[in-house]
Amino acid sequence: KRESYNSDGTGLLKDIGLQVLINENSASSSEIVAGAIQDNDRGVVLGRRSYGKGLVQEPVYFTDGTGMRITISRFHTPSGRCIQKPYTDDYGYDIYKRYYTGEMFDKDSMKVDTENSYFTKAGRTVYGGGGIIPDVFVPVDTTSTTQFYRSCSRKATQTRFASAIFDQYRSTLSEIETYSELESFLSFLNIPSKFLAYAASKDGIHAGAGEWAASAPYMLPQLRALVGRYSKLGDNAFYKLYLPVDDVVAAALASPFDPLDL
Repeated sequence: KRESYNSDGTGLLKDIGLQVLINENSASSSEIVAGAIQDNDRGVVLGRRSYGKGLVQEPVYFTDGTGMRITISRFHTPSGRCIQKPYTDDYGYDIYKRYYTGEMFDKDSMKVDTENSYFTKAGRTVYGGGGIIPDVFVPVDTTSTTQFYRSCSRKATQTRFASAIFDQYRSTLSEIETYSELESFLSFLNIPSKFLAYAASKDGIHAGAGEWAASAPYMLPQLRALVGRYSKLGDNAFYKLYLPVDDVVAAALASPFDPLDL
């Protein structure tokens, strides 16, 4: 039996511009919100096609304390789109397929199920078939992806480096309360030389000719953000230092708030 959930039309922020950022890891409740905002032409959705998980599960418990989760229904957006991606033999490899087919880099490579077309409140065409397709597509940027970067990411060298810095400078980091103090501390660290030495000594990863120069524009803000998170500023420091190199954030800053202006 269908159940519909409707907003009451009230709210304090109805007149502000709204942008929603999604990517291939946005799943479940975030897709419900993004889809509702898109279908009602309330804001602009930017990024890449979302994961495609729109199932409702209900736990059933047995007398011995064990239980199972039974899928009982699916979520649909206001226009009627089913969020759940289709079950296929290679369902578990969907994200890898998106890279292989080029969808992550080129919107025209995205497989759109034109037979599952729907209309937003203002009459714009949107598509079902699994996940939310953004209004503004932002491709994955691979220009900084060197072998050095991939090797470090596989071993979580960046995260472990930040933890090692905290162990070494715990008392100093724990007292930092302002961004100016944090910037001074990060400059003092000389992160590039320390990180390259750490990657070589701990993981045996060495940057080849030109690799650090190619990856630094992305890796250095990431490293600074991971270290900054250990200050009293916490996640606020992380996002302040990291988001300037996020291409989806940059696209949002350059895009209109009104989807009808696209």
